[in-house]
Formats: sequence, C-alpha cells, structure tokens
Amino acid sequence: MKPFLDAGFLATLLLKTPGREAAWELIQEFAPPHYLTHLHVLLIEHLFSMGRARRKRQAAAQAQRSWRRHLDEGVFQIEVPDWLPVANVEIDLGRRSLQHQAKPLHYLLAASAAVMQSSHFLSFDPRSRYLAKLAGLELRPERL
Repeated sequence: MKPFLDAGFLATLLLKTPGREAAWELIQEFAPPHYLTHLHVLLIEHLFSMGRARRKRQAAAQAQRSWRRHLDEGVFQIEVPDWLPVANVEIDLGRRSLQHQAKPLHYLLAASAAVMQSSHFLSFDPRSRYLAKLAGLELRPERL
C-alpha cells in the first residue's frame, strides 16, 4: 500500500492543529516511507515562511524541525513523477469533474497521486478527496 498525502494533510501532521493526532493515527496504517513530490516541499516550506512572517515563529520553527527530522529519518521521501502523464491526468480529471470549486492545486495533487501509483489518498479536503476518488484512489479517512 502506498499512500499519497495532500498538502493540507501534510501540514496537519506537522503543525500543532486539532486534527494532528487523528492524522498521525491514519498514517500509521501505512509503513514508511511516505512519498511526496517537490510540490509538497514547496508548499510546506512556504507555509513555514508565512508562519514566521505572521508572528507564529515558534510554531513554524517547531514544525520545520519536525519536517526536517522526518525527511532525515526517511519517514518522508521525495519522488519525482513524470510530469507529462500528470498533466494528462489533470486534464482528464478536469473534463470529467463536476466539482467546480476545486482549484488547479487539487487537480495536480490527485493527478500526481494517480501517476505515482498510490493506493490511498489521505486528505481532509472535500475538493481533493473528490478528485482522488475520481482518479480511482481509496480515501483516508473513509468519511469526513
């Protein structure tokens, strides 16, 4: 089983949020490493930068240390998908989707998960979950 974490789920794992414990419980179903893309790196490190700029320095610094530790320990590993098939899946999802509230990022994450041959999609975002299910992935949690 190979899970794919959407960006919000990854942020929930790393930041002290109300859903953090539930997210860690869900991810324990899957053995590490948990594969991420360079987009995850960009998004999560941007989030840390925003936190430092918005007077949430301590929380951002703690989450960034946790992020780096998990990378160093191999809990998270970066996988580079073939971007042409990702683009093709994105376009296909866009044509088949009835979800007009989804943003391009949601399509990109669901398409990346499908191309990376992920078995499960971990997300708390209904827009991402809809697209992941449309791409044929199993969802965790099963229900919101």
